[in-house]
Amino acid sequence: MRTERILELADHIEGLTTHRDYCDMDRHHRAESKVLDMGSWLMTACGTVACIGGWTIHLWGKKDADQGESDAGRLLGLERSRYIPLFYPDVGDRPWASITPAEAAATLRHLAKTGEVRWER
Repeated sequence: MRTERILELADHIEGLTTHRDYCDMDRHHRAESKVLDMGSWLMTACGTVACIGGWTIHLWGKKDADQGESDAGRLLGLERSRYIPLFYPDVGDRPWASITPAEAAATLRHLAKTGEVRWER
């Protein structure tokens, strides 16, 4: 597990906005905003909206390569049993797009500290 990278990702994600807030912004602010949306891998048209796995690829992946969840997991030093629950959170009936940057950052910090993925419900 690449603890330093996971913590850096947590810091990055904590500074993002939510998808709902992004939709409510005017065009000028949208162009400047980066968004966490756990329901979107990576919107390559604007390069500003992604889930945890997408942001991992954006920050440390190969820029011209088609990369997926196993690549993002490798970049964080996680085996499949850890990256699947991180990238596909079990939050009950709640939509993934409602997960806030603070919740995602807390999950990443808990992972870095304990080695366990635990999403708060």
